[in-house]
Amino acid sequence: AVAEFELDGVTLHAPSAFLQRLSERLKRGERVSMDPRFSPVGAATTAREASATVLIEPDPLTALKAVKNPVELAGLRAASKRDSIAWVRFLAWLDAKIAATPISEMDAEEEILRYRGELEHFVSPSFRTIAGADANGAMCHYNAPADGGAMIRRDSLFLIDSGGQYLDGTTDTTRTVCFDEPPAIWKKHYTLVLKGHIRLATLRFPDGTRGYQIDAFAREALWAHGLDYDHGTGHGVGHFLSVHEHPQRIGKDPVMAPITAGMTLTNEPGYYEAGRYGIRIENLCEVVEDGAGFIRLRDMTLVPLDRRLIDADLLTEQERAWVDGYHARVRSELADLISDPLANDWLIANTAPL
Repeated sequence: AVAEFELDGVTLHAPSAFLQRLSERLKRGERVSMDPRFSPVGAATTAREASATVLIEPDPLTALKAVKNPVELAGLRAASKRDSIAWVRFLAWLDAKIAATPISEMDAEEEILRYRGELEHFVSPSFRTIAGADANGAMCHYNAPADGGAMIRRDSLFLIDSGGQYLDGTTDTTRTVCFDEPPAIWKKHYTLVLKGHIRLATLRFPDGTRGYQIDAFAREALWAHGLDYDHGTGHGVGHFLSVHEHPQRIGKDPVMAPITAGMTLTNEPGYYEAGRYGIRIENLCEVVEDGAGFIRLRDMTLVPLDRRLIDADLLTEQERAWVDGYHARVRSELADLISDPLANDWLIANTAPL
């Protein structure tokens, strides 16, 4: 039997009933549009068996959904600022906690969820938090096992990729942090990733540019040292929808969807040493107009970078100014919203100029 029930006048069926219901609804000669990137082969086969005409073409709604209207953009900005408060409280707690005792990856995952749960409009995580200590951080989509996972210690390099679903927006942020004086190689690799992040954050490019045309800017500093990473540099994010939203993307693959003002994209270069550690810096950004037919990314994420991991000698004067400017903006926009003295002190200390 196929499970079904009514909700607000709409009949909901089990996913297993999809092909059956599709076949029942189609009429001979009816035209059905299917996007080859997302529609299963079985749907096209079922439609043809029902004597429908199948049009294989991009879904026009996907591109329309990707460009946010002013209300959606306002919501995403508000949700990102709110989520950044949870991040600051979490990172302040994490620093203090690790100074006293190791904790598990699962402890960290649960703690950032607890801070989000106290925020207005929070509904759920936007995906399962990736909390990877040391070698686990080198696995891009790692999740802590039920036993709690690895322990995060004072000498750990810890990567956490986490986001929230709010009624007014979806968030996605990654920070890599340490808790003691880091080895020089950690600082070098982190700073090369940061240079790529800044390069993309400051890039001005023509409206309609494809993501693969700007991907190399985020990798240039790593490539100069014979290094690279195997994941994409940026993906779309929905408005209280998918945390990975199509069609826009920044990566090596030749995705032909143009980037235009009103879209949202992540900026997330990284570097990974298998069996040792992973580094990623990710901000959620909106695509904004920058005059004369050009566009750029504007950060919505407002979470301090780990200054302990930055080798300022590897940064140009302009790059150091970007870090200081970003941190000044973070402090300015969040300081009055954080009432917890521990978190506020941590925010002030961790947004000081380089």
